[in-house]
Amino acid sequence: MDESAIRALLDTTFAPWIRDLGLAPESATDTSITLRLPHTDKLRHAGGVICGQVFMAAADTAMIVAIAHALGSFQPMTTVSLTTSFLPDKNR
Repeated sequence: MDESAIRALLDTTFAPWIRDLGLAPESATDTSITLRLPHTDKLRHAGGVICGQVFMAAADTAMIVAIAHALGSFQPMTTVSLTTSFLPDKNR
């Protein structure tokens, strides 16, 4: 998949709230893809940092794009396991 095919996949396959993240293809080679998550204030929580949910959604979406890239096109799939670890803010 080239960058335009990846852009089309991101624009048509994912839920609207995932599209709202603004993920964009930055590069694609035979063995890798790179997506960029643009920084916007709407992705930050009250602590001023980007929400963990954003990173998890971006990582999950990137994996689907990477698998589709390896297969040559999107195939229906779903995530069955995703783990989150929490880091408390010890400065509060």
